[in-house]
Amino acid sequence: MPVDPVGFWGAPTASIDWCEQNYALLPWVCEAFNTASSLAMVLAGALGLSRQTFAREVRVAFALLVLVGLGSIAFHATLRFELQMLDELPMLYLVTWLAWLLVENGPEPRLGRWFPAVLLVYVLLATGATLQRGGAQFLAFHLSFGTLEVLCLGRVTW
Repeated sequence: MPVDPVGFWGAPTASIDWCEQNYALLPWVCEAFNTASSLAMVLAGALGLSRQTFAREVRVAFALLVLVGLGSIAFHATLRFELQMLDELPMLYLVTWLAWLLVENGPEPRLGRWFPAVLLVYVLLATGATLQRGGAQFLAFHLSFGTLEVLCLGRVTW
């Protein structure tokens, strides 16, 4: 069966088209395997939200994970730029929340009020850079997201 390169959603407008062949399995789902695998994030987040034993701050992280999964499903199913933002921006917000949670996880702030303020400014600037169209968008998102990922990994190992 020949694959329609345009498919149901039209030609991709996202800043990246992943390695999966578009519309290979379903005419209305651009990347079927990436779309289906994103359900794992929704399920993991929903499971975390269902556990009343987690602190409110941790449950916020699980809610953000659900948003990441839903955005990822929308993005990979369509490869539309607008829906790419529903994937990438919640990822950025989740990792920002986790960075705050990993550093300020006690009854008293460790670094004071400046740390959340810096994270807020950072995430606002990163959001603005991520919303830009063009080749720099992919780089802006991955640098801003990756920087916070490295911070989180460093904090977890420390």
